[in-house]
Amino acid sequence: MATLTAEKTAADATARVMDAVEDARRAVVRGKHQLEDLRDTAAYRVKKAPLMSVGMGFGAGMLLGAVMGVVAVKACKR
Repeated sequence: MATLTAEKTAADATARVMDAVEDARRAVVRGKHQLEDLRDTAAYRVKKAPLMSVGMGFGAGMLLGAVMGVVAVKACKR
C-alpha cells in the first residue's frame, strides 16, 4: 500500500513537472512571437517616419545617458 501511494505521488509530481515544462515552452514561444511583432512594428515605423525615429532614438539615448550620469555621480560620492 505504501508503494502504491509513493508511485501515485511520483506520478503526480512527474505530471506537474511536465505541465510546468510545457507552460514554460509556450511562454518562450509566445515571447518569441511578441519580439518578432515588435521588430516588425519598429521596422514599419522607421520606414514610415525615419526622422522621427532617429529623433526618438537620440532622445532616448540622451535620457539614458543623463540617468546613468546621475547614478554614477551618486555612486562616486558614497
